[in-house]
Amino acid sequence: MKSKTGIFLALGCNKGKCKKVFQNVINEFNSSDINIIAKSNIYLTEPLGYHNQDDFLNIIIKIESEFKPMALLKYIKEVEIRIGREKTFKWGPRLIDIDIIIYNDIILKNDELIIPHKELSKRYFWLFMLDEIQPDMIIPGLNKRPIVIIKENELHQRMKKY
Repeated sequence: MKSKTGIFLALGCNKGKCKKVFQNVINEFNSSDINIIAKSNIYLTEPLGYHNQDDFLNIIIKIESEFKPMALLKYIKEVEIRIGREKTFKWGPRLIDIDIIIYNDIILKNDELIIPHKELSKRYFWLFMLDEIQPDMIIPGLNKRPIVIIKENELHQRMKKY
């Protein structure tokens, strides 16, 4: 049975020409076994965790792929390196960060990967963008639509369409 959810990746950037970085990621995906189904708008958001840095540009893309979750994670990390990501400190500035936030209806937790992403229910901008792309989605494990989680948790964050 085909999943009603889909695979969703979050892309974030606050160094360099972020729109070009996002396009480079999309080009990498298009030249592989990843088919991009939908994209949210790009939003400018304030940084989380470490605040003494530039705001981030963020976008969520919905994809189709034959990659299983761990293989997709490995591939994404390779793409980040090809695009130019360098190791920094936790929550620090970065050229590109790609997170698997939802992978169909799978719930997965191991040392390398947690799906749905462990921060999903706390990140207003991700929930907002998920609702933008697929408002009827029920998030696996949380069993709620993104907009319901936003309202129930009274989540808010300064963000604007870029």
